[in-house]
Amino acid sequence: EGIVRVSTIDDFDRRTDTVVYHIHDLIKPALSEAQKIELRKIVRSVMELRRGNVGTMQREQIEAKLTEQVDTVLTVLETRRGERLANMIREKVGAEWWRDNGGDAGSIGYWHGRLVVTHSKRIHRKVQELLEQLRSSGPPVS
Repeated sequence: EGIVRVSTIDDFDRRTDTVVYHIHDLIKPALSEAQKIELRKIVRSVMELRRGNVGTMQREQIEAKLTEQVDTVLTVLETRRGERLANMIREKVGAEWWRDNGGDAGSIGYWHGRLVVTHSKRIHRKVQELLEQLRSSGPPVS
């Protein structure tokens, strides 16, 4: 209490906090039910080609495997979108400050529907603003 700290902006920008931003809504692949059915058909065709004859498998086993394959594809799509969003933030928000861009103050990474960002309060505010802007603009990150 009663302490006033005098410093430069550069010094304050080197003081970092780690914040986890939930971005699942921005990166979740938006597939219609028809697109999911089409994706299952494609996976089924690939499985039939690889196995030669899937007649020996129980229908439930086939459907379970197809569902697993579709979920895997959707997870891969989501991960790629999350990584692209992290790259976009790295380019648009204080680009010179990110370690990956040669800076010394910040890092950003994608992990299971979240961005984990370590940076200054100023950059965190800009990240929040960008995420809010993306949410209000409509379609998710492609």
